[in-house]
Amino acid sequence: MMAARSIGLSRGQAIIHVVLPQALRLVIPAWGNEFASLTKSTAALLVIGVLELTGVAQTIAGQTFRNLEAYAFIAIIYLVWVIIVIKISDVVFEKVRIPGLEISK
Repeated sequence: MMAARSIGLSRGQAIIHVVLPQALRLVIPAWGNEFASLTKSTAALLVIGVLELTGVAQTIAGQTFRNLEAYAFIAIIYLVWVIIVIKISDVVFEKVRIPGLEISK
């Protein structure tokens, strides 16, 4: 912020052009994890929710007595969905990543 202000940027310009890009690059992985978590606790693809999928699995298991297959299929659906979300997050992170500016553990 001090460097941006010293070259003549206003406070608002410094935040928009210097601070926000750096901050957003750091929070993208956390946002990806949060989005993956939200998809498991809310509607997947904005149409089919967890309760609907587990309700269908319960119905199928009750009619066919094939509990393992029914619940395994639902688990695979959510696994594929979460993997897709994480891969999209990784692509976004790689596009905005600054080489050499990684957070070390």
